[in-house]
Amino acid sequence: MSSGTLESLLARNIGRRIVLMLDVFPFFFIGRITCMRLEVVVVEALQGIPIQFVGRHLRITIDCLVAFWIEDDEYPIPSLDDFATTLSCPPFDFQGGVQECEPDPVQPTLETLLGQTLLFVLDPERIVILAQTTRPIFVAKLAAVHCDYVRLETVNIRFSSAPFFVFPLPLFVPIPQICVFTPFRRDIAFPLTL
Repeated sequence: MSSGTLESLLARNIGRRIVLMLDVFPFFFIGRITCMRLEVVVVEALQGIPIQFVGRHLRITIDCLVAFWIEDDEYPIPSLDDFATTLSCPPFDFQGGVQECEPDPVQPTLETLLGQTLLFVLDPERIVILAQTTRPIFVAKLAAVHCDYVRLETVNIRFSSAPFFVFPLPLFVPIPQICVFTPFRRDIAFPLTL
């Protein structure tokens, strides 16, 4: 990596807070950069995200970055608590609690997560399945990783009207379509709109 690349900029700022704007869910949040490798930045979610994601390490492909700011001494990132309540998310009632995060592996590659249940956010903003429009947000077991695609099993597609719908077949997903991935329990509910 040359010193002028986006990857090197993110890698040089590991440990700093970052404001992220993404072209996929969760769209906007404040986090802390924890790792950068192979066009994937790992960010610990801190604020501006559903509570079910706070403290989790989201792996985000850099192609999904719309804009971002890395905190520095001249321009620190303010707390979202300082903004008007009209900008905050509506309250969301959910069953259960937030699971404590397990330490993330140093390498944020899919191979290190093989066999685990993960949350996947895919690149398209919306998909249509059986005449129902939804965001491409899946919770599934990562069954296999190949050079340019993954095999997902027990795929829970997060429809707004049926958040725990399980697709009846495994799915193959091209790796370039995966924008965000992180270990996640399938019984955790979260809002799909912010």
